[in-house]
Amino acid sequence: SNRVGEDCLAKRFPRVYLNSTQKDLVVGEIDVWVDGGWVRKLGWRRNWFTWEEPIVDDLNQILQRVMLSQEREDRLIWKAASS
Repeated sequence: SNRVGEDCLAKRFPRVYLNSTQKDLVVGEIDVWVDGGWVRKLGWRRNWFTWEEPIVDDLNQILQRVMLSQEREDRLIWKAASS
């Protein structure tokens, strides 16, 4: 799904979503592993108007908090606790 936490990004950022060329992708499919780190490859139909740039900045701040591993498949990890 196109969610970060409980937020649907398409609903939270409708203007950005309309301009996206990647509407069918999830965040993990937009990022590419390059030289030991993730690089975000967002695609837009057109350049942003000046008044839209703060909206895109808000989205980018949210996406920066998304942590991806190099492994693309979700998996459960159990970490033993001292208790």
